[in-house]
Amino acid sequence: MPNIICHLPNGNFLEWSTVVDAPTTYGVPRPEFDEYCRKRYGNRYFETEHEARMDLAVEHGTSSRVPRPTSLAELVEHNRAGPNEECITLEEILAKFSQLPADYRWGEGGEELDPDGFQVIDSTTHETIGHAENEILTWKVARQIKARFPKADEVIIVAVVRDEVAAELEGGLKPYLVDRLPD
Repeated sequence: MPNIICHLPNGNFLEWSTVVDAPTTYGVPRPEFDEYCRKRYGNRYFETEHEARMDLAVEHGTSSRVPRPTSLAELVEHNRAGPNEECITLEEILAKFSQLPADYRWGEGGEELDPDGFQVIDSTTHETIGHAENEILTWKVARQIKARFPKADEVIIVAVVRDEVAAELEGGLKPYLVDRLPD
């Protein structure tokens, strides 16, 4: 799995991408992180793999097992989490990503939001639903697409940002929070 779970010194958890060598979520408490993973990766993952990966993260700092259990300090040694893909210190990463920013606001219009927009993805296949893979939706449109599905966990809304690293590797969009907006 190209995403690693990180257990932060403040007790929060975040997801780290080995593709972009940087966090792809902010740190959140365990219950919120568990729910994020259940929605993002589906019930099968959650029931079969999640607990073991969380135990590894709590014990070693990350869920990485390659080539052996890896600490958070080791994981971030060669990161690209800074401006222009620069490597930043563990302390800088923790300051920036260990929790949701105090001024973090979700609103009803795309212009009020930190992300560039949203996508709706299938919670099992991780494919986009009702729009092109690189298309960015407003929160209102994303909610309308999600409302077409009878089961709440069939699809999830992912906040995305345009990302220069992801532009070369993954089509230009980096997901970072899931279904965190009020209905």
